[in-house]
Amino acid sequence: MEVASRRGVVGLGEERGVLFSDADITGPLDAVLLLKRTGTLIGAWTRKPADLDVLCVMTATLLGSVDTMVQALRCDTPRTLRMETDQCQLLAVRLGSSAVLVLIAPLSMREADLRRSARALSDKFGGSALVHARRTPPVPEAEVPAPTPRRNPLPPRRT
Repeated sequence: MEVASRRGVVGLGEERGVLFSDADITGPLDAVLLLKRTGTLIGAWTRKPADLDVLCVMTATLLGSVDTMVQALRCDTPRTLRMETDQCQLLAVRLGSSAVLVLIAPLSMREADLRRSARALSDKFGGSALVHARRTPPVPEAEVPAPTPRRNPLPPRRT
């Protein structure tokens, strides 16, 4: 289990070192994750210790579920996803085709400030990624299989 702290961690190969420093983190953010869309951790920063394995796997699952849902509705895959709970908010931003930047903040942080922080961090990891993220086209109608009729497993009633 890998646990992030204020100093930050990096989970992959030669880029060992700190990706996020306290200077990068603006506002009252609780956590910042940089991960592949598969859930593989690239870097993280959290205000309090947190189980990064859980955060990464569940973030990838959440994003995959949203992608599947909107494609079923023949909509484009979203570049950003924002969610709120009673106490916190999450903003996930696609960086290109394979990376995701996730910011978690208290609900008291204004959405504009959260997006500004995401933009500043995304510029650090590839510049204007919010504008140039590749969009996944919706599934064409011809490729969506028609529903199969349900069979009644019970034999017909005799009268």
